[in-house]
Amino acid sequence: MQQLVPRDLPHVDSLRRLVGSMRQERAYARLLDDILKRSDGRIPGSVASRLASRRAQRRALRREHLHVVGFGARQWEQFGLWQAFEAESDFHLSLYGDGQVRSIGADEDGDARRASHRDGFLAFVAEREKHNPVDLAFFYASGEHIDPSLLDALHARGIWTVMMGLDDKHQFTRPMSADGQSFQLRAAARCDLYWTTWHLGAAWVAAHGGNPWVAPEAADPEFHRLSALPRDLDVVFVGAAYGRRLELVRYLRARGIAVHAVGKGWPDGPVDFATTIELFNRAHVVLGMGDVGHMQGVKHLKGRDFEVPMTGALYLTTFNDELAGYFDIGREILCYGSYAECAEIGRA
Repeated sequence: MQQLVPRDLPHVDSLRRLVGSMRQERAYARLLDDILKRSDGRIPGSVASRLASRRAQRRALRREHLHVVGFGARQWEQFGLWQAFEAESDFHLSLYGDGQVRSIGADEDGDARRASHRDGFLAFVAEREKHNPVDLAFFYASGEHIDPSLLDALHARGIWTVMMGLDDKHQFTRPMSADGQSFQLRAAARCDLYWTTWHLGAAWVAAHGGNPWVAPEAADPEFHRLSALPRDLDVVFVGAAYGRRLELVRYLRARGIAVHAVGKGWPDGPVDFATTIELFNRAHVVLGMGDVGHMQGVKHLKGRDFEVPMTGALYLTTFNDELAGYFDIGREILCYGSYAECAEIGRA
């Protein structure tokens, strides 16, 4: 079996991440056991039929006059997601917290923070409804930030609720509410529609009374597009420097592969979105990593899986059987199963 931790990394850091990985993977194994007990892997009925039962309690939707409010952040979402809503509806975004994704710390009062998010968003909705009734509230945030009473209050107003949960496998294992239920499941089961890329998880949400919709991420050709820049960079990685990301980049560099890495923690630091697209267009290979949280053996679809190929770069990412549903692996994208295999492909 290949040694996954390069020897030049601090042993304490490696041990810390190993312990974190073991804890998270044990929790994920318990989650899978529960899924197998509660679900046969099927989702009853169609999305349309499940939504039809709620129409009497919600406002009629007319696309030409759709009024949508968003609960989310301004990180990658500002490059495609929010613009898509703005193009198709009367859309207004409410930033929770400071607009940057941040988990609620163990030393924080989570209930108070969720209540603050709830009160702020309901005030935002009330202000928007001075102009026009709100038809739909769209959430892209972890369930730990969403108080159930917020969804109840929106439903009482007749507002449809949609929650998008991407890269959400680990969110169903932690954090947990006082009654032992994951915040993610609590919100996913309560909203009108829960959008996930995880097929098995969708069936589990349905078994808990939720209404899941399975669909992959995508990329907007308005932003993620091919340009005429020369391909003058061998391998590019865009993302924060931590954990296995740091390990793999160091591993490749130690074997003579020139990896241009940018993001928080790398010497060149983070770059803006325009520079990210430029780097994709300059790269012969863009490196992807499909891990979920600290779990080395658990993979998930990523936004990069769809964004990078649209720029014309060769995309090399960790193998995930879910990718086979959207790409011809080996022709449209390439995958690796170990650091050594990644180096071998990257050098070819």
